[in-house]
Amino acid sequence: QSETQLGEVDQLISSLQIEIRSLSGNEKSTAKTRLDKIKRTAAEIRRAILTAQNGRQPSTAQDDAKNFGQEMKQKHEASMDVLRQTRQQLAETEASAAGTLEEVSRQGETAKSIQTNLNSLESSLQRSDKTLDA
Repeated sequence: QSETQLGEVDQLISSLQIEIRSLSGNEKSTAKTRLDKIKRTAAEIRRAILTAQNGRQPSTAQDDAKNFGQEMKQKHEASMDVLRQTRQQLAETEASAAGTLEEVSRQGETAKSIQTNLNSLESSLQRSDKTLDA
């Protein structure tokens, strides 16, 4: 029975909204204010009925906003954790790359030294070869 009555209230509210559109000025403003009060009262009655039926208070917009805020906070914290982990991995990768670069540089120096020694040895061998030919 309560649900039927609430349905009728919803229909009346819809009808009033349509009628208010035809008003202007102060009449329209006053009518909107009164209609808003009626809507709030209807919402309170709905919550009271649901509480009586379910034995508990239904969630309100404030509860929903609070829950949404908590979810967003948790998601933000999770994102920040991922960001911290990514930064740590990047720092480790940079350190590893620096070590690798250092090793490659040392190997390059060693290769240059070997090349210089080979060139020197080749020159010595050519001189020795010329000496033997003479």
